[in-house]
Amino acid sequence: MDSKKLIKIKKELNDYLKIAKKINNKPAKQDIGSNLIERLFNKEIDILEYFNLPDAEEFLLVLRKLLVEDDIDKTIKRLNKVSKKYSIIQDTSSRLEMLKNAIENREDGMSILPKMGIRTHVYTIFLYKLLILDMTSDYSEILNEMDLAQNHLNDLGMI
Repeated sequence: MDSKKLIKIKKELNDYLKIAKKINNKPAKQDIGSNLIERLFNKEIDILEYFNLPDAEEFLLVLRKLLVEDDIDKTIKRLNKVSKKYSIIQDTSSRLEMLKNAIENREDGMSILPKMGIRTHVYTIFLYKLLILDMTSDYSEILNEMDLAQNHLNDLGMI
């Protein structure tokens, strides 16, 4: 990792820590505000994207260890390590294979969909659960529907 990128990611991680500390330092009865929480979530997504990782729970947990350990260098090493493992998995599995394996293993949609490049949304989770409940066996059709829905998730939320 070149020094410019390293400086940038360290700044992002420092900003992430500051936002999390602001949230944690608020008294329990005081309203944190959705803006601060949204900033934290967006920062998590930005950091994971920097390492080419989706915002799946297992990767968020690696990032959130920083909140306990407060060691940015160790967090960067961990994120680099899981990023390399994830890229190997991505190279060897097609999205359709990943979906079939997830259904067979009854994996949580919140975990597997981001790994497939699909945003978690009420509708995409619904489609995934249709497969889990075996209401349809056409994996490719459901995957196509999830892909089509990607550009219209906000509209679907209003319906």
